[in-house]
Amino acid sequence: MLIENSAQLSKKPRILVIDDSRVMRKAISRILDSQFDLIETEDGEAGWEALLGDESIDVIITDVEMPRLDGHALLTRIRSSEVARIREMPTIVITGAEDEPAKQKAYACGATDFVIKPIDGPQLLACMRTHLKSDQLPSKPAETAAALLTEEEANRDPLTQLYNRRFFMQRGEQDIAFAKRHGSQLSLIKLDIDNFKIIFGKYGDDTADNILAKLAQVLLAKIRQEDTAGRLAGTEFAVLLPSAQHVEAMVLAERLSAAVKAEIFEHEGVRIPITISIGVITWDDSIETIEKFLAQAEKHLRLAKGTGGNRLHTNATKGSAKSSDTPPPSNADTVVIVNGEKPIPIPAPSLEPTIDAALQMLAMGDLAGLESHLPALTRRIVPLLDLCNKRLGLGLSFAIESLKEKLADYSD
Repeated sequence: MLIENSAQLSKKPRILVIDDSRVMRKAISRILDSQFDLIETEDGEAGWEALLGDESIDVIITDVEMPRLDGHALLTRIRSSEVARIREMPTIVITGAEDEPAKQKAYACGATDFVIKPIDGPQLLACMRTHLKSDQLPSKPAETAAALLTEEEANRDPLTQLYNRRFFMQRGEQDIAFAKRHGSQLSLIKLDIDNFKIIFGKYGDDTADNILAKLAQVLLAKIRQEDTAGRLAGTEFAVLLPSAQHVEAMVLAERLSAAVKAEIFEHEGVRIPITISIGVITWDDSIETIEKFLAQAEKHLRLAKGTGGNRLHTNATKGSAKSSDTPPPSNADTVVIVNGEKPIPIPAPSLEPTIDAALQMLAMGDLAGLESHLPALTRRIVPLLDLCNKRLGLGLSFAIESLKEKLADYSD
């Protein structure tokens, strides 16, 4: 009997992880693998089959959006099961911070608890401990949820390996306190991926998660050692720049924008054009907390996204080029808007998408993103149309001339 009890105590609780994203399953595994026995499946139907066939499963962690059987349908099936073991199974749902309708629906379907993306390691571990029976928990009382991870692991977002929001906020308070005490410079960059919902809907979880992880690596490759990069929410990232003046932060923001645009993001060999919108803010005495600092950066980020995306919006500072009346040239890649004044360009490659990128945006349904570029794109293809008409005898001469006249009504 003593041997049996000892074996029972040493047995790891078994967790069923259901998520169609291989990247997300790997991220969860990084957090839980040392303390729990994990079973992974790719969709709700496979998860249901695993649950039926394995009586040793103690807790379920499931995504919502999945093929074959989504998280809501799986929850309904679990809660209506005639088998008490299945019907009463603790089921934790992974959801986005802003996806309140999905959260409410999951509650109605019988979700036990929620874990918010991006996943915080200590939060997930605490959640597991809450819903496991006392005899399933680690035998040492001192093993709290935070102690189950190393300090570094607890501070990292498991998907991107950037710092998580909790650590980023702590570091932000420290940086602001240092700037106040020493009168030093401090800047903040906040960025978001443009049209990510379209990308997610078209290519799915795995590709979306790979894009997030790859973008994080681009950020890490461009920032300084003393900077702090973090993932704050689903597609929102931020970088704290100690001792960085406003112009230095703007230069880095432009480099990040160009690096992301140049990076190759693919799905099954098809390149996915990725751009980012950026808000830049430089600290002053009126900003007392990291929450206010982020709120100011968020305001500029939303203005950048609201004016078309793929651009930078920043606050005015002493010595900035705010008074410039020069409109952005047609080859400006990232439009810099300063407090609603006329745009100030940062010279870079073309803001206009390539023809290939435009065709991909069209295929993805991103008509709003193409709208402002239609005149410029049309000008670029008119010479080709003219040549095809002459060489192939298409009879389009009148239409092409009319098109040229219409284009003359648009100014760059």
